[in-house]
Amino acid sequence: MYGQYNESLVSLLNPFGKEITKITIKIDEILGLVKTVESVNQSLTDIQERCHKIDDFVNKFAGYQQNINQKHNSLAKIIEEQEENSINANFSNSQFKLYCLIKGQKYNLNQLIEIAKYISKKNKNIKKPGWQEKRSIKRMIFWFDRNWVSIVPSIDHYIEGTFNSDTESD
Repeated sequence: MYGQYNESLVSLLNPFGKEITKITIKIDEILGLVKTVESVNQSLTDIQERCHKIDDFVNKFAGYQQNINQKHNSLAKIIEEQEENSINANFSNSQFKLYCLIKGQKYNLNQLIEIAKYISKKNKNIKKPGWQEKRSIKRMIFWFDRNWVSIVPSIDHYIEGTFNSDTESD
């Protein structure tokens, strides 16, 4: 008698067992998805932490770059002052300035550049003044003094207005 009850009980529970198995499979799938979501969330948290670290490095680098720029600017100022000081030291003993005082001449920067162009055309051994020399009168006068021995004849012709064969041939 118990055998019949067992068989009928098994036959009654059998469809429920299949449903329970299906539900168990669905629960396992849901748990797998939950683990995937947790893993994705952890990955996002890791990415955000790395982004913060990158931002920190970028900010540090910007600070370093600003510090480098400030040091570069101060170094450029120091070099400029040293150049000016060396030019000033030589400026008081300037042969060109003495020459201009004797001749009673005063020149602005553009005139000095024109004189230098004329002289370097006349004498190919003299290097033309560079952009640094052309920045200030003191630098141009220093250029004249450095080349003084070579430029005296040409500067006389230019300053006195006797351009030699250049103006005569025109």
